[in-house]
Amino acid sequence: MFLTVHAPAGALLGVLFGNPFLAFIFGLVSHFILDAIPHGDREVGEWLEKKKYKKYFAVVAADFFLLGLELAVLYWWFNHEKITSPFPLLEKERVMLVGIIGAILPDFTFPAWWVSRWLNGKRGLVTQADPNPSLPPLSRGGWMGGLERLFGACVSFHNRLHKMLYPREVLTWWQGLLVQAGFWLLLVVGLYFTF
Repeated sequence: MFLTVHAPAGALLGVLFGNPFLAFIFGLVSHFILDAIPHGDREVGEWLEKKKYKKYFAVVAADFFLLGLELAVLYWWFNHEKITSPFPLLEKERVMLVGIIGAILPDFTFPAWWVSRWLNGKRGLVTQADPNPSLPPLSRGGWMGGLERLFGACVSFHNRLHKMLYPREVLTWWQGLLVQAGFWLLLVVGLYFTF
């Protein structure tokens, strides 16, 4: 799912648990649960394989823009009457933020893997993790090779979760957007009613 769906899930879990450690852990787990539900974004990953970079990066940019907008609205929602300093965060907002970080973190393993591959001298845009996980992490490329293998294993695990319930995509891109919008709405309504 998009970051804009994972973020309110992490925020809601942060509010419900009230503990930063639990908010992070359950935010992380919620990411994988939401990604196991068919949500029609496999087509976005295929755009990379088909070299449709403009289309792919337009969707990624829109997702980041909407995530920033979400965070700005959350910040305003909690602080519009009590702003006395540039960044006044109360305990509830801090826990929500930790939940959000846990919920969106797994999606950042993919760009981290790309960067580690690039730093190891492997050019080109690849979309699948190293298919040979049997090699020890530090067996090639020193510590940077180890990072590449670590992030590659995370990407591979993440990709497997996307296909856990349904090995083939059952939704089109547009149907997936509707599913994700529905989840987003449920999570935002849940977040609204927890206050």
